[in-house]
Amino acid sequence: MSILGGTLYPNVISVLKQLKKKTNLYLVSNCIDGYIENFMEFNKLYNVFCDYESAGRTGLEKKENLRLLIERNKVKYPVYIGDTIGDYEAATSNNIHFIYAAYGFGNVTNVEYKIETFSDLLSLSSLSDFEFIDK
Repeated sequence: MSILGGTLYPNVISVLKQLKKKTNLYLVSNCIDGYIENFMEFNKLYNVFCDYESAGRTGLEKKENLRLLIERNKVKYPVYIGDTIGDYEAATSNNIHFIYAAYGFGNVTNVEYKIETFSDLLSLSSLSDFEFIDK
């Protein structure tokens, strides 16, 4: 049982549950093995994400783990949401759309899509061809 978890940005759980009704959600991270599992258990999100991958499980870089998720799940129209230049590079190296989470920790310029809050994803979800892959 997970007893430790971070503080989520406002509305993350409710937004994820709303998005899940419209599209498939995936998670990719550079974290250690077990971190994503703890995150999902602590926040009761196992039923929200279709699949996930981490550097701790594979020993691979984010761009490679992103490619694994896309191939493994046969994602036709993926989009990657991230807040760092490394996230942007992972998306562009896989030739997929990138949504910059400007409220996060990094600074990425010249992006096609940008959100100021996590809730802003709901307005982008009208782009129904997207299958969201979040970090």
